[in-house]
Amino acid sequence: MDTYIMEEYSKDNIMKTNYLFFMIIITTFIFTQTGEIAVDMEKVHALRSELPQNIIQTNPDGSETMIGRCGFVDIENEGQEIIEQRIQDWTSSNPQSRDLSIPVAFHVIYASNNQGYVSESTVDEQIDVLNASYAPWGISFTLSSLDYTENSSWFNNDSENQYKQALAISPSTTLNIYTTTAGGYLGYAYFPNSFPENSYMHGVVLNYLSLPNVSNWQYDEGDTGVHEVGHYLGLYHTFEGGCSGNGDHVSDTPAQDDGNNIFNCWTMDTCPSSDGNDPIHNYMNYTDDACLTEFTAGQSDRIDYMLETYKPNLGNQTGCTDSSACNYDSDATNNDGSCYYPSGCDETCGSDLGFDECGVCGGDGPGMCGNGSFECDVSDCATMELISHLQFEQETSDITGFAQDGREFAVVGLQNSASFVDITDPSNPVELDRIYGSNSTWRDLKYWNRHVYIGT
Repeated sequence: MDTYIMEEYSKDNIMKTNYLFFMIIITTFIFTQTGEIAVDMEKVHALRSELPQNIIQTNPDGSETMIGRCGFVDIENEGQEIIEQRIQDWTSSNPQSRDLSIPVAFHVIYASNNQGYVSESTVDEQIDVLNASYAPWGISFTLSSLDYTENSSWFNNDSENQYKQALAISPSTTLNIYTTTAGGYLGYAYFPNSFPENSYMHGVVLNYLSLPNVSNWQYDEGDTGVHEVGHYLGLYHTFEGGCSGNGDHVSDTPAQDDGNNIFNCWTMDTCPSSDGNDPIHNYMNYTDDACLTEFTAGQSDRIDYMLETYKPNLGNQTGCTDSSACNYDSDATNNDGSCYYPSGCDETCGSDLGFDECGVCGGDGPGMCGNGSFECDVSDCATMELISHLQFEQETSDITGFAQDGREFAVVGLQNSASFVDITDPSNPVELDRIYGSNSTWRDLKYWNRHVYIGT
């Protein structure tokens, strides 16, 4: 581990004090019996706690807190020289033609006194800043979800493992952004190869005061979000390694000393033995938000390789991709088999209607209307026009009908008889005769071959 001693420097309301700046290239992976990689998060948090916290943050209540610019800790398990060579080989055979839309699940965590609560419009502004910064490189961001969680412990103590496990949404395909106090930093994130692709630990944590226009200071334009998303996509700080070694492992970002100069926004060349002035305008530097304006083509190539290799499903939202389906998702790129289609006899989404015995969609089946008429569907009774009505002194139990010699007849089962009615003229039904029997219900009337059969 290399140690760098910094000298005191003051600028605006930032106080740079003597501190130890650690260039941390570590291996914090434990191989399990299954061959999967587990990360020692206690070690990660311990290493983060050693990073410098040299910026004065003025809190809403007027108090001041010392925080760090970025809590990024490199915990990847491959040598960067190997990855750098792979990127060169990959780029030569994969010309850049990226059009990547990344869905963002935004999680606002705030304290019981409402500290940390930010509006939906502020979240929208942060998404706009991300889009403006990454658009030249074919990357866009869409807010797919926004949730609010009141939890003072998560907010004040930055209980990363807890809130990520509870709130993360589809880490393989979605960028999860959390706002808290960020553990005493403006923000932090991990590389794509720090965890398995579907791990809830992926994502970006931002200090809520770094969001656009939340506070009145030099870090309120939303560029901390751009910076941390850069780590999430696989980028180092531009001053990584100082003037020695391969720096940030990107060939077109000039070498930069990693002293107090990383906060300065004026032209300088702190590594005169290397080509180019310090990349003070690069988003992966530590200058104020107003000074950060660009990425490089080399950084874009590195992002391409890191995503293709370690997060190939980022932006590939799963869902129903069939536009004819009821649950078609226009944002989905991978069909997850969830499509469902119009159903039921009425061919509508979610319908379970079927045909009844009469062949009527959603019908009630054969039945007797309240006015004494027989209809195929009782539900049609309310809309029927009553032409005539023949009153009986007894309740009816059954009815049948037949046509003969150009005339129409009805046989009505009563309690002690069966009535024969001529209904040739519907407006003037005429009872022709009755057949009497014992006082029982006349039912099961059937007509066949010019005969009426009556069951009693």
